[in-house]
Amino acid sequence: MASPVVINLDLFKKAIAMRVQVGDRTLPQIVNSSAFWVSSYCKNHMHYAPQALIDAELLVEKEPRIGKRGKPIKSKPNYKGAAGTARIAGVPLSVLVIQARSNPASNYNQRTNSRYALAHSPFYGVSREAGRLAMKAMESRMIKGRHSATKFLLSGWAPAVNALRPYAWRGANYPPLTFTAGLEFKDLGGFKIATDSRPNATIFNRVGMEGIEGDIFNEAMHKYGEPVLVEAIRIEQTQMIARAEKMLAKANAQFNQACNP
Repeated sequence: MASPVVINLDLFKKAIAMRVQVGDRTLPQIVNSSAFWVSSYCKNHMHYAPQALIDAELLVEKEPRIGKRGKPIKSKPNYKGAAGTARIAGVPLSVLVIQARSNPASNYNQRTNSRYALAHSPFYGVSREAGRLAMKAMESRMIKGRHSATKFLLSGWAPAVNALRPYAWRGANYPPLTFTAGLEFKDLGGFKIATDSRPNATIFNRVGMEGIEGDIFNEAMHKYGEPVLVEAIRIEQTQMIARAEKMLAKANAQFNQACNP
């Protein structure tokens, strides 16, 4: 298990204090806005696995998808894995993964906390040909799913980004902050919105707490997530200080002009 990350937030707190002094936004409004921008930066800049890596591991091959008129649809191909990557000769690794997902006691389901478990094998209760077609379709769906799930680590920031987005801008539609909601967990992440009575916000990515493989995910989060989080905080505090200094300079200029007409 990777050791906890310790980030010095003294300058960040100073930046928030400066923003409170020079603007008309309240402390919880500023805190929520900063929490949004930090989580948004992490979500947009974290490392993710390229699709080519997945294709290489599964020896993915494209197959033309035939449309209603009998012509191939070039923009929407089907996918299958070629044999040669699995320990069982002649069986594609993608097929073995699907079979493992249908076994509740498999190492695959244990390691992934049964997140991708299947109720039964595609061959269960059907003819061999029907099972073959079902496996072919499921294999293509799984590969497509893996193509779209390469950003697994950063997906834990999405709940905070989505929840805090309405609080990121000032305006007449700014949501009220009179509620007392605590920590909210949404799939692989979570958040706590700052309120008038509790002006502190929380954002967290809990991908590293997922199943037996949690330790591996946690190490990956430390390797790829920690530098991005540190940089997100640095950028946000720098921008807050610059904004506060600019507003203070403008206020001083207006004051001096009023004193010396």
